[in-house]
Amino acid sequence: MPPKPGHLKLEKLWYTSAPFLKEEMGSTTIKKGRNPDRSYFTVDELYIDAPPDRLYRLLMDFNRRHEWTPTVQARVLSAGEVRVNSEIEMSVAGKMGASFAMRIRYLEPPYRIGCELIRGDLLGLMEWEIAPHLQGSLVKLKWKRMVPNRRLFNILFALTGTYFHSRQSARTLFALKRRAETRHAAP
Repeated sequence: MPPKPGHLKLEKLWYTSAPFLKEEMGSTTIKKGRNPDRSYFTVDELYIDAPPDRLYRLLMDFNRRHEWTPTVQARVLSAGEVRVNSEIEMSVAGKMGASFAMRIRYLEPPYRIGCELIRGDLLGLMEWEIAPHLQGSLVKLKWKRMVPNRRLFNILFALTGTYFHSRQSARTLFALKRRAETRHAAP
C-alpha cells in the first residue's frame, strides 16, 4: 500500500525503528539495516505534492541547496552544469556534522540521480529516485553500502546504528517537501 501524503516510509529493512520521527514530524515510520559486509543502508520514501521535473531541478541545483535545507552546504567542484562525473563537496552542520565529496555516477532526468561518496566522513552510494504518484511524486532517498570513514563516526555507528544519519535524511526529505510544495519558490 502506498504511503499517505506527508508520511515517510522505509522499505527492505532489517531492524530498528526510529520513534523520534513520530514526535518531530508527525505520523511517520523509518527503519534501517546492516548489510552482511557490515555496511549500512537506509531507504526513506516521502510523498511530495510536486511533479518529478520540479523535484529533479531542486535536487540538481546544488549551489542553492542551502536555501531549502540550511544545515547542508554544497559546492560543485567542476565547471559548468552538473553532469555525470561532476564532483560536489557537501557539509552538514549539527551536533554530528559531516563532510564528504561525492561524484555523480548517473543521471536519468527527471527520475534518478546516483552518486558515490568518494572521500570524507562517510563513504558509499546515494540515490534519489522520483516516481510520479497520484497528483505528485514519491521520492526515495537511498543510502547504500554506507561506511563511516572517521573514528568518531565508527564509534557512533557502532553504538546507535544509523540513527543520526536517518534523522538527517528525514529532515532533508521534509525540507525538500516544504520547498517543492511552495508554489512560488524557484526553480
